[in-house]
Amino acid sequence: MAIRKAWQSNAQQPIKMEWKFSPKQLLLMYWYKTPRLASCAGVIADGAVRSGKTIALTFGFLMWATETFNGQNFALCGKTIKSFERNVLGPMKLIVRYLGYTLIERKHDNRVIISNSDGHVNNFFLFGGNDEKSQDLIQGITLAGVLLDEVALMPESFVNQALARLSVTGAKIWMNCNPEGPSHFVKTRFIDKYQEKQLLHVHFQLSDNLALSEERRAFYDKQWTGVFYRRYILGEWCLASGLVFSSFNPQTMVFDNLGPDLWRYSAYYVAGDYGTTNPTAVLVIGYSADTGTFDVIDEYYWSSKAMERQKTDDEYVADISALASKYPIKAAYFDPSAASLITALRKARVFPRLWLANNDVLNGIRFTGMLFSLGKIRVASRCKNLIRELQSYSWDEEKSEKTGEDVVLKINDHTCDALRYFCYSEVYVKAKSYGLGNIVALAGRMGT
Repeated sequence: MAIRKAWQSNAQQPIKMEWKFSPKQLLLMYWYKTPRLASCAGVIADGAVRSGKTIALTFGFLMWATETFNGQNFALCGKTIKSFERNVLGPMKLIVRYLGYTLIERKHDNRVIISNSDGHVNNFFLFGGNDEKSQDLIQGITLAGVLLDEVALMPESFVNQALARLSVTGAKIWMNCNPEGPSHFVKTRFIDKYQEKQLLHVHFQLSDNLALSEERRAFYDKQWTGVFYRRYILGEWCLASGLVFSSFNPQTMVFDNLGPDLWRYSAYYVAGDYGTTNPTAVLVIGYSADTGTFDVIDEYYWSSKAMERQKTDDEYVADISALASKYPIKAAYFDPSAASLITALRKARVFPRLWLANNDVLNGIRFTGMLFSLGKIRVASRCKNLIRELQSYSWDEEKSEKTGEDVVLKINDHTCDALRYFCYSEVYVKAKSYGLGNIVALAGRMGT
């Protein structure tokens, strides 16, 4: 079904917009007007990425809130306020104009004021549900409704507090998310018990987004393998199991490099993971503008347990300096917990720039896995420890099943951690300069 409407821009030039909505999207938009569903306490939409659930949920939430209430407060929640502004608030502004509403932003208190031609004026406050402390931010406010975008990325305490704020008669909760593990609280509390909770549950697949071309569907299909493919493309709530980087193929992604590789690459980087009783691992990565790949071309690896001796920071500095001296290093990223080693490296001026790496484990793994899936990472045959760990770095199925959260086994992970630091600190942040803006935008929907 196509919905079309025109409005005047600031330049007073007519603009036409057309949205094509699938039956599931229309259900998500208008369920509150359906007699058999109007009494539901809320709705939860889950399923594949880019399946059209967010735009439909936002449409429905805005129409319901503005048509039903006047002078009330609502909450607009994302993992962070920044992610909500990027993923939801931008499209929401277009929807507001399309519907003929008026929106005023109040940045100082993270609020938007939306009004319609009937004189209904409501406040919509933005909240970030990033960690356990986030529940304190939403305490005390009385709400007529709440929209929880990517609710599976929020702590349960925040969701509980948001639900507790819905004290206005007729208040409803609107939720959407991509799947996580089968023991996740969103799955066990809301989706598995949607009838008991008096919720409408709508499950989305890529085919439910009529605006998505076959070319775009093929693009999204290539981004992941393993657990993330099952979740983000097939829309399954499944356990993280097996290898973390299952898309790493040593037959096609390992290459021989016998020389020092000087001047072969556009830029050289170092990334390191520091251990005391655990191994210390340092990688040298070269970026090839010709191939668009990030090649791990050298490594340093010291296991105190295997060698039966722990090195001092000064010894590590000497070893890392010897490795780095072979290449024109542009910048280095190190384990942020390695305070003493970082201080020693900076004092010795081993690198022109040394940054604390972003140690967001799960989002870093997701993004690094996407790069592997696209064939953007290769590994030199001399990097034997990285090759070994990539083929053994695994999910902790027992802990994941108990906690409902993805957990990795803390073994065979040291070079993998160093690689993740580089990918999520350098490549993700500077994605546009590497021609990877599309996958970063997509990774942003995963909470990064």
